[in-house]
Amino acid sequence: MFIRSSEPAGPVVQMRLTFRAPRAMVWRTFTDAELLKKWHFADPGWETYDAKVELAPLGTYELHIRPKDRSWDSCIHGNFVEVRDQERLAYTFTGAAESADYYTLVTVRFEDTEDGGSALELTHGVFADEEARLMHEQGWFGCFSQLAALLDEELTTG
Repeated sequence: MFIRSSEPAGPVVQMRLTFRAPRAMVWRTFTDAELLKKWHFADPGWETYDAKVELAPLGTYELHIRPKDRSWDSCIHGNFVEVRDQERLAYTFTGAAESADYYTLVTVRFEDTEDGGSALELTHGVFADEEARLMHEQGWFGCFSQLAALLDEELTTG
């Protein structure tokens, strides 16, 4: 059984972002392994050098990240809980700073906007404490900066 609650029981990251890019393009950046490698790293000095996505309920994903000097390596991974094409993704998340048995849940909703662009709402948690929440929020800000640049590039060259 998967229990859902309308209110989180602890610290969570919640974000809403808008893009000029259409919803289908934003969805692809979350579900295509090659596109994930282009934006899912928090700082420009880092890289996602390998990504695997099995886009189906209970399917797995892996994002292998490291600084470009290759001095450190980590794998963010988990399982998809819900996959509703171009509407909603929910997946477990562990890796990088967490211990192997500490999982959080990421939920992303994708919407069209009135101007022909799109919006996404991300919720990530529940974290053990506020420090962990802030660290992940900072990571998402960095990732979304990379995502915005990728989407702008795709719109320009598309």
